[in-house]
Amino acid sequence: MKTRLEKLLAALPAMELESDACEAVAASTRALLGDDALLTMAKDYYDRMFAPGAPYCRDIMQWSEPQADAVMGENMLFTVLLFARAAALVEEGKYTYGDNRPVDFYFTVRRLLRGNCRRWDSFGMVSSSRQGLYRFLLPVQFHLGRLVFEMQSFGFGYEVWRSRKTGETLPLMKEGLIFDAEDHPHTVGDFTTTRTVADGKLTGYTYTEKGLLDRNPVTLDLDEWEPFIVEGDPVVWLHIPGNDKFTPDVVDQALEYGKEFLARYFPEYNYKAFVCSSWLLGTDLAQFMRPEANILKFQSRFRIGLGFRNDFSLFDNVFDVPKHCPIEELVPTNRFQREILEMVKAGGTLYSGRGYFLKD
Repeated sequence: MKTRLEKLLAALPAMELESDACEAVAASTRALLGDDALLTMAKDYYDRMFAPGAPYCRDIMQWSEPQADAVMGENMLFTVLLFARAAALVEEGKYTYGDNRPVDFYFTVRRLLRGNCRRWDSFGMVSSSRQGLYRFLLPVQFHLGRLVFEMQSFGFGYEVWRSRKTGETLPLMKEGLIFDAEDHPHTVGDFTTTRTVADGKLTGYTYTEKGLLDRNPVTLDLDEWEPFIVEGDPVVWLHIPGNDKFTPDVVDQALEYGKEFLARYFPEYNYKAFVCSSWLLGTDLAQFMRPEANILKFQSRFRIGLGFRNDFSLFDNVFDVPKHCPIEELVPTNRFQREILEMVKAGGTLYSGRGYFLKD
């Protein structure tokens, strides 16, 4: 552990952190190096997170160590350990993609630390910032071109069924999903989905082209149709960080990067589809967007079913404000922001669309 931390100190200039962040991480690292009891604690946490074969630590957001906080600063133990892992991955030369360009772990460190500081006014990484960086450093998430690719299991409100004859796929909803009078998913509503099996046929519910509830039941012949992607199956999740250029060309390039990267480094990962859960797949956005909009072109790649209400994306993504505030305080600077804000003020809602498209 001591050697890892010493290498982190040497690597900090290459991370290109802002000066106050660099100084804070360096000071906390030196404090850790000077305390044998904390070094033992740090090794235990590091091994729990990153030792070969270690289980994915889903509770990492809740970890806290007051003893370390008193010496290093609040939550700085976890910042230092995550940064030490980033330095180790770069030293090992992991990984490359597209013309052998290196995966930029330090870019991800800077991006997520900056977001943590904006939200929490702290260099100590907490909550989703800590969890997010951890995923990049396991690593199960990779920033390749314009997209982030995550190796993670499938889990939506539907399963994907496929016809053995035609290859056609259909999202078939689980039982017990509730929809309101406008056919949006809700916690209360006038419609609850069901499934029945009789005489070799399965009857259930799917989505319209707009991702809304289709109240007309569908019946699948079980001699023809089979479950193709179900909860827990390996898939590749797509994430869209930042607000950079988002044309179909850059998305196509990123998808090629992702396919080649996963085939090269993780050939045993037998995924069938790319999936995404994002406000960018909210089909209600189409009501005020031009048909040629890049967001709608991205949506067209997917078969979408609307998921949960996504009020937080108004702040986190559309307006990119570090802390949530009354919507009356949001000031639009472009037409897109203005029209989404008008929709929300009029009682409209942002939803996360949950979509998939097959790998091949």
